[in-house]
Amino acid sequence: MNKFLRLVLVAATFTVFFGVNTASAAILKLSSDKETAAIGDTITVDVQINSEGIGVNAAEAAISFPTSILEVTSLSKTDSIFNFWLEEPAFDNTEGRVTFVGGATSGKSGQSLQVLNITFRVKGGGEGNITFLDGAVTASDGSGTNVLREFQGVTVNILAGSQVVPGVTPSPVAPPVQIERPAVPTGNLPVKPEVQVPLYPDPEGWFNIKSKFSAIWSLPDDVTNVDTLINKIPTSSPVTSEGLFEAREFVPLDDGIWYLHVRFRNNIGWGPTTHYRIAIDTAPPVEFNISSDVDGVTDNPSPTLTYQSGDDLSGLEHYAIRAIGGEVEYTNETTYKIKPLPPGAHTIVVAAVDNAGNRTEASLDIEILPIESPVITFFSERVILDEQNISIAGTALAEEKVRLVLRSERGDVAAQKDVAVDPLGNWSGEFSEASIRRGNYVILATTVDSRGAQSLPAETSKITVKDKPLLSLFGIDISKTWFFVLAIIFLAGAFAGGFWFEKKLSEKRSRDLFITRRDVVNAFKNVEKEIDAIMVKYADQKIDEREAREIKTMLLRLKENTANSAKYIGEQIGEIEK
Repeated sequence: MNKFLRLVLVAATFTVFFGVNTASAAILKLSSDKETAAIGDTITVDVQINSEGIGVNAAEAAISFPTSILEVTSLSKTDSIFNFWLEEPAFDNTEGRVTFVGGATSGKSGQSLQVLNITFRVKGGGEGNITFLDGAVTASDGSGTNVLREFQGVTVNILAGSQVVPGVTPSPVAPPVQIERPAVPTGNLPVKPEVQVPLYPDPEGWFNIKSKFSAIWSLPDDVTNVDTLINKIPTSSPVTSEGLFEAREFVPLDDGIWYLHVRFRNNIGWGPTTHYRIAIDTAPPVEFNISSDVDGVTDNPSPTLTYQSGDDLSGLEHYAIRAIGGEVEYTNETTYKIKPLPPGAHTIVVAAVDNAGNRTEASLDIEILPIESPVITFFSERVILDEQNISIAGTALAEEKVRLVLRSERGDVAAQKDVAVDPLGNWSGEFSEASIRRGNYVILATTVDSRGAQSLPAETSKITVKDKPLLSLFGIDISKTWFFVLAIIFLAGAFAGGFWFEKKLSEKRSRDLFITRRDVVNAFKNVEKEIDAIMVKYADQKIDEREAREIKTMLLRLKENTANSAKYIGEQIGEIEK
């Protein structure tokens, strides 16, 4: 069985789910206490998880480091969110690798969840890239979903050829960028700096992220020097000058309350110090269990839960309680009576949330038994819109109530109401025309008792709501809607028929015109031929008696043909005009 499969099995075994989206969200990241170091120095690197708001309960990783520059001296599981290990953290300085597979018995959430601490010794110069080769983070969603979306490594620059000087610690961060400008002399001490820390924007709050961060401030024209200091003493003041700069980067801070001290100097002297509080808590609250005043199977829909966690650093802010699929309820109490649950198996999740936003989850499985279901004895199967309401009646537990839900065929809830059950166990209800539209519906009827306990729903068969018919043809109702639909179809058909008829008539006219034009041309050609024949006879300008008879015959035939053509053409034109 490979490591990831074992990780999934363990994550699915020890898991709770707080109703959050478990799409890929978690980040496996490395955080170093130094950005630069010298040969012989010690570097501490934390392996952390940013769960980005979802609960996680297992992780594995393979981490690579350059063996020519770094070597691991120790691994520490102190303060780890994991309390059992499928594969104990181990390192190999020959291959340059650190590996682990760990898990927790409850879900954890935070931006810098501590997994492992690695201590390196610097043995060579160069750029020390510490990266992830592989890894996985599983959500506490009951199925061990891998939600890892990103790796974030870390780089430490080792000064080649440098050695550790006794009593001198190399700077863990790059020196601040110096500003060169003339200062304006003044007669007063400089003002108190207005410091901003974007990663930790609220000096009164708590934060659950451990990372490199920057501090910034604005420099008045009279300032010539700036000094900074970070420690856990609220009222310290820096005692050395670091130059003129308006921003500085700092290495990650450990959990606890820290103070960033900043002050300015001008031609008069050092001014007042700003003490910027930075409170960090990356550890989730203490793991805990949930107990209930009922057994695992009960007909009590609102069990009372008892639980108690704690947080030594930032303190608990609240408990968040949710049955899967329900709304989240918040409380500061360690006992809570949850809202009535419907029948069925439920996983109730309680999350202890500290003031920094870290979260530890615990769960309890409960099965709620249903009470007796109502019986539906009547309901409206066919309803005329705007004239009738949907009615329903039946029997149920006496003097309780029945919850009626009108649901469309698509599953949408159109209306809902509660009706009382009388002492004899009878109930009835109806949904008015304001709640219904045309379409098909069903009604779900559920008994609800005084404790909020529910039955399994009873369901009607299909209820049809339609318009009042304008008339009936052969037993078929024709409603207003269908009347207008049919009218539109008829008009569209008439328009299409008329268009088709006109098109055909136009085509016939075109054919008749073509034939008539052809016949007129032929008639005139015949006339032309007769005239040409007469002209031949008269070519010598002498006409004897025989030729005169022939010409007369030809003229009579020409007259007859012309009359016939005129009659035929007239008839053709008449047909076209029709």
